Amino acid sequence: MTDPRHPLYSLKDALRDADVSLDLQEAILGHSTGGGSQANYGKGHSLERKQAALMKAFPS
Repeated sequence: MTDPRHPLYSLKDALRDADVSLDLQEAILGHSTGGGSQANYGKGHSLERKQAALMKAFPS
């Protein structure tokens, strides 16, 4: 993470820079999807998909 004072902002920047979709970014960060019609359908992103996005943002 680039800014130790704001780790969530740095995580958000890293996910954005890795071209992770906004809805997946929000799921990783624990943000609500809002009140749109899609908010109440499905189970959301799997843990494996979230892990893959984090690995893309922070490659070894």
